[in-house]
Amino acid sequence: MFLEVNVFNTIRSKLTISFLLVFIVMAGLTGIVYFFIEENSRFVDQAINKDFNGSVQISELAILAQEIRRYEKEYFMYISDAEKKAKYEKEWTEIFTKIKTKLDQLMSNTSGLWTASDQTKFTEWSTSLQIYGKGFQKIIDDVNNKILTDTLSANNAIQDAKNAFRPFVSGTIELYGQKYHDASEAHQQIKIKNSQMNLILLGALIITAIFCLTLILIVPRTIIKPIKSLTSSASIMSQGALGTPVPASSIKDFDELSATLERMRISLKALLQRAAKQSTP
Repeated sequence: MFLEVNVFNTIRSKLTISFLLVFIVMAGLTGIVYFFIEENSRFVDQAINKDFNGSVQISELAILAQEIRRYEKEYFMYISDAEKKAKYEKEWTEIFTKIKTKLDQLMSNTSGLWTASDQTKFTEWSTSLQIYGKGFQKIIDDVNNKILTDTLSANNAIQDAKNAFRPFVSGTIELYGQKYHDASEAHQQIKIKNSQMNLILLGALIITAIFCLTLILIVPRTIIKPIKSLTSSASIMSQGALGTPVPASSIKDFDELSATLERMRISLKALLQRAAKQSTP
């Protein structure tokens, strides 16, 4: 036990321990910063790469769904005008192809943005789109074959297909709102995490400053104190006061000097005592 205590009573050990403690504090501070940076990266990835990008893609799908319904209505309005009917049929077909292509891309989920719940909705939308597409294509065939000749009859004939397409239209709007809300929530979490990180960093810097200042005040004092003690003992001895023992040093590096001064005190005291006896008649 005595040896273990003495190991830490050297100037080198005190400085080593001081620097080691500073290193531990700085390493802890670095770890905290790294943790919050990783947390922020996760929220940024969720807000931008997932929720925000997801909401953009779903909004594009919702817009296309509204467009195809508009071209459907335009087609029915001009069912007796061959030129305009052909124009809106072409535009409807182009939008339908765009929707199908985009929906197939979402279902493939190559970007990894979509959850299992999203995938289930995409499958339902695909079925809805197919029913609607077949229904409208039948209307086109019936119009071309003169089975349907007016807007009212065409509107009545498309009702089942339109009803099947409604889950697609309402579903895209609902999922867009959900993704946008999630992106906003993630954005708020990023702001909160940033505030927390700033507060923790400020607190850590204050603690580090106090800790380093404490070391600056304590470590030199523990080294200087035994030096002053030995200097005081030497000064007392120089004035002829040899009755006060030289105190043992609390630092191992000064043990030998302390012991040397103590032997010198004892020798001088013995020498003076012998000289005093010899001078006595």
